[in-house]
Amino acid sequence: MYNAVDPWSAVLVKDVISGFIITHTQGKYKSALDVGCGEGTLTRTLSDISESYTGIDISEEALARAREAHKDNPIVEFKNLDFDRAAEIPKKFDLLCFSFTLDYLGFQKYPEKFTENLFQLISHCAENHCDVFIFNPVYNDKNLEDLQKYFFIFKNFGFHPRRNEILELEGMKLACAWLVKR
Repeated sequence: MYNAVDPWSAVLVKDVISGFIITHTQGKYKSALDVGCGEGTLTRTLSDISESYTGIDISEEALARAREAHKDNPIVEFKNLDFDRAAEIPKKFDLLCFSFTLDYLGFQKYPEKFTENLFQLISHCAENHCDVFIFNPVYNDKNLEDLQKYFFIFKNFGFHPRRNEILELEGMKLACAWLVKR
């Protein structure tokens, strides 16, 4: 996918997602984990509200672009990691961000493995007090059902939805969610 620059057209929704994050941020976070950071579309926003930022992605090509774009930001680091290797991250975070990633991590095909991997990520990476932002495209009612399933999984880990809305922009629907664990 990353043979093309911005294969997800993330730049089209960057301002909407950034606005949602900034509107619902409560103070400055110690550390942010951007799961599936891609080319670093949200890196500036998340690093502006955090003391440190870590972006993980499976695509080294995307990470190379992210590193180049954010090479002058001293609090930013990128790691070539798949979703199921969260145990390799040596610290915990008080902000987790999943932007256009949950749909691509295998929930539909492998719900048990997806849930197990998400549990490992949350239990290894999330602080006791943690915020989660989820952004997913909505193409049909099934996507909304999947979003509710994600909420159910996070609820089992102590997270509660604080804000959930569907935004429409340029003919596309975007589900935006803010969950908290206190």
